[in-house]
Amino acid sequence: MKKAFTGKYGYYHLLSGHDFLLKPVQQIQEYYENNTGKVFLAVDRNPLNKPSMLARIDQYNINTANRHITMLLNRFTTILQNIIGIHRIKNTPDEKYFGSVK
Repeated sequence: MKKAFTGKYGYYHLLSGHDFLLKPVQQIQEYYENNTGKVFLAVDRNPLNKPSMLARIDQYNINTANRHITMLLNRFTTILQNIIGIHRIKNTPDEKYFGSVK
């Protein structure tokens, strides 16, 4: 990361192994060059208070290539984490917010 910040770029786009480019790299680069200075993130100003959404960030989740296996593993690990007391957001500010890419 230190090397990245010594470069000539104003923005960096982090892509994970789950990201798949739908457009050619040159077209993506041109798009960002034509939209310099724009922020492509949105944050909801309302506190996150749905228990189902809070559960998604309160405990660790497992992802696999198979959706059904993922669901079964996450049900099991959620129960196990509740039993042993794993709660990632226990000591964080009371209000939680969420955001997404525009």
